[in-house]
Amino acid sequence: MSDLKERDLNILTGVMAVPEHCNAPDEVYGLVLDVLRKDPGFDGATWYGQDGEHGERIILQRGDIPVTLGGGGESLFGENQFSGWMRGSRKPVVLSMSKRGQQGYSSFLSLPLWNGERYTGRLNLGHLQSGIYNRQQVNLYTLLGTQIAAVVSLVEQRFAVQETATFLRSEKNREFRRSLTDLLSHARVLPVMVEARNQRHLKKAAQRILEAARSIEDTLRTSGTE
Repeated sequence: MSDLKERDLNILTGVMAVPEHCNAPDEVYGLVLDVLRKDPGFDGATWYGQDGEHGERIILQRGDIPVTLGGGGESLFGENQFSGWMRGSRKPVVLSMSKRGQQGYSSFLSLPLWNGERYTGRLNLGHLQSGIYNRQQVNLYTLLGTQIAAVVSLVEQRFAVQETATFLRSEKNREFRRSLTDLLSHARVLPVMVEARNQRHLKKAAQRILEAARSIEDTLRTSGTE
């Protein structure tokens, strides 16, 4: 990063500080955009996340209209093809026009978001002024996209760990463990009941197992771990 200027380092440092201010996992997207709003700046932003293997969905929108390639300048190809191209090239896209596009933007920047070898989406920025995003800063934009993806992943993992820890300390977990213990204890006696052909006790053990299994199912459903 020796070729990065102080301004570039400030942008990257600002993004890296985002997890310290997140009180919920979904807050990370808005906080990242708050950093980018100051520098490099934007008048519109659209954050696309993965939706299935090849689809995508808008996670967060700043501005009235989604920032797309067609609105940022010439429509070289459709938005879906553009997304696929970015996934393959792993390179940011920088456009600057003397005339504003359909959405009113004269500058367009699209950052591919890669967390290691996992593509997590893209972040499109649009600005009313021309020349805001510089093609000479592709290295910065590449690093910025990677860092944003890493920060989002870090926040998601942190809150997932916290949620798991909360569940393990909760009454729901104690209910789960009691039900599981009950299920296992009755499951162990089933072979004995079958061998003895004791239908009354077999039916009773089967009913207890069913009740314990339903209790576990309810616990998983209400805790969101299914």
